Amino acid sequence: MAEYYFIGGDDKEYGPYSLEKMRDLCSQNRLNSKSMVKKDGGEFQPASNLEELSSSSPQTAPLPDPETPPSPSPQTPVSPSIEMGEYYFIGGDDKEYGPYNLEQMRKLYSQKRLNDKSMVKKDGGDFQPASNLKELTSSSPQTPDSPSTSVSQQTAATPYAPGQAHVPLQAKKPGKVQAISIMILVMGIFATLGGLSLLLGTFCLWFIAIYGLVHGIMAIIKGSQLLGSDPWDAYQGVRTTAIMGIVNVINCDIWGMVCGIIILVFLGDPEVRAYMRLPQK
Repeated sequence: MAEYYFIGGDDKEYGPYSLEKMRDLCSQNRLNSKSMVKKDGGEFQPASNLEELSSSSPQTAPLPDPETPPSPSPQTPVSPSIEMGEYYFIGGDDKEYGPYNLEQMRKLYSQKRLNDKSMVKKDGGDFQPASNLKELTSSSPQTPDSPSTSVSQQTAATPYAPGQAHVPLQAKKPGKVQAISIMILVMGIFATLGGLSLLLGTFCLWFIAIYGLVHGIMAIIKGSQLLGSDPWDAYQGVRTTAIMGIVNVINCDIWGMVCGIIILVFLGDPEVRAYMRLPQK
C-alpha cells in the first residue's frame, strides 16, 4: 500500500497516510493543488502532479443510505456509541465547518476547540450553543480505529479553513508566543499606571491620558487571556493591541511603543502564526 507525506502550513512534515486518507484531506480542503506531497519516499512535489489524489477512488465505498444502518467491516470494529447524526459548527473565523459525527464533535470538545458557547447545529437544524446539546459533553467509550484510517494525535491536521495553518494537536507553545503574551500584560500595566499618573499629575487636563488608561486596561485583560488555559480567541486581537501600544507613545509610553513593534515583528514569524492558527502570509 502506497504511503504519502505532506508539508503542513507550519512547514512540518506529516504522515504516513494512505491514499484514501489523502483524498479525504483534499476533499476537506486541508490540502490543495499547491500542497507539497511525496509518495513512497520520493521527492516532494505539488499535489496537482499526483492524479490519484484528485481522482475518485474505486475502492472507496459510497455513503450508506440514511435509512439503512451501515454494516461493520470485519476488519474495522465499530462502537455502538457512534451516532450517525451530522453536526456543523461556527469556527473562530466565523466560517461553518462540517459535517462531523458525534464522536468527532466530542473529540473537538475534549480538545477545547469547541466550548459551551460554540454555535453548533445538528442534522440541518438551527445553530445553537453547544451547551444545549448534552450529547457533546457526555463521555463516550473510546472507539478502536481502523489501521487504514487511524491518524496519530501528534500528526493529525486541524480542521481549519484553507489558508490557515495546520498544527499538530499537541504542539508545544513557541517561546515567541509566550513572550508576546508577557509583553502585552506588562504593556497594559505600564500603560494603566502611566495614564493614571498623567491624569492625576495634570488635574485631568491632559485628557489624552484617558486613551492610555483604556488601552492599558484592555491590554491587561488581553494578556491575562493569552496566558490562560484557552487563549485561542485572544490571539485574533494581538495585532490590534500591539498597534494601540505603539500609538500610546502620545502619552510618553516608550515601553508600549517598543513592545508593540517587537510584537508586530514576532507576528510575522511562520512558527508563531502557525501556532496561533493565523492565516499564513
